Amino acid sequence: MYADSGLGDLARKVKETKQFGFVDFRPYPPSNGEPAAFIAKPVMNEGHVEMIVALKLSIDVINRVMQERSGMGKTGETYLVGPDKRMRSDSHLDPVNYSVNAYFANAEKGTVDTQAVREALDGKTGKKIFSSYKGIPVLSAYTPLNVWDTTWALVAEIDKAEAFAAVTRLKWLSTVFAVIGIVTIMVIGLLIARYITKPLYTAIN
Repeated sequence: MYADSGLGDLARKVKETKQFGFVDFRPYPPSNGEPAAFIAKPVMNEGHVEMIVALKLSIDVINRVMQERSGMGKTGETYLVGPDKRMRSDSHLDPVNYSVNAYFANAEKGTVDTQAVREALDGKTGKKIFSSYKGIPVLSAYTPLNVWDTTWALVAEIDKAEAFAAVTRLKWLSTVFAVIGIVTIMVIGLLIARYITKPLYTAIN
């Protein structure tokens, strides 16, 4: 039964091509059906494959990288999505419902089919206001991530309100300073006008 697993498919591919190989995440029976990805490389001897060395990629390692919180604020997060539009890293904001295991275990959850993910998987890089996988307006930055012969979407998102909070405050302060500046100019103008016109008024009278 393990011959039909991702590792089994990868071993056959590496043996045939005699090249380094990678198989993307999918349920792996020896790990109680939890999704796993593998890389493998053949050990050659006189042109023949003597053995294949394989390494299982850990979700925990990927999550440690993707869930780095520096500069992410309260609502910011980064995550990975595979070509099947399922998570390749766990969500920081909702790791129970939006995780690698959850998406592979429950097909009814659907996919992470957002505009940012679609554009990244199409090979595009950009930053725009989109709806997140939770249907919330977010500032989304995205780019394709080439994982050997597979493309994942790398997405960084932050709630629109939080992303533009600093900009909103800056606009408000700019307006306040502009009003203060206009009032100051008007007051100074009136004082100067009064300073000039008062002697003339006195001379006339």
